[in-house]
Amino acid sequence: MEPAQQVTSAYPFVKETGPITDEVVPACLSTPNPDSGDFHRIFCKDVVRLVETSNIHKHSTTCYKYSKGKSDTSKTCRMHMPRALVKTSNIDLSTGQINMRRSHPWINNFNEWLISACRSNMDIKFIWSGNDAKALVYYITDYVT
Repeated sequence: MEPAQQVTSAYPFVKETGPITDEVVPACLSTPNPDSGDFHRIFCKDVVRLVETSNIHKHSTTCYKYSKGKSDTSKTCRMHMPRALVKTSNIDLSTGQINMRRSHPWINNFNEWLISACRSNMDIKFIWSGNDAKALVYYITDYVT
């Protein structure tokens, strides 16, 4: 096997990329064929690959853009990562808050059918009522006005 090559550019506006590999990015692969006799196994494997490559949160400067001037210990990720683990999905009857099961603190919420079809990262949340619904109404109103 040949050693990985480093891609560089003579153009100053083109950034260097990492090593070239023969590995195919899962998002570039076609969706599994539902007519396949082994569809369920292939589909599950596809979802795992997509989640592992595109849906695990990694902190960036965007996470802390509202924490400028704060010490590193007081900075808070605006994506609220890592998130608390939740053993079973439940509804808080006093607030109406829906807490979905979470077994990994760094994986964004996703729907397996949507992530397989869209082949990109996502962070979905069911908005029912309570504070989440108020925040959504505020966000949409602020966005369109």
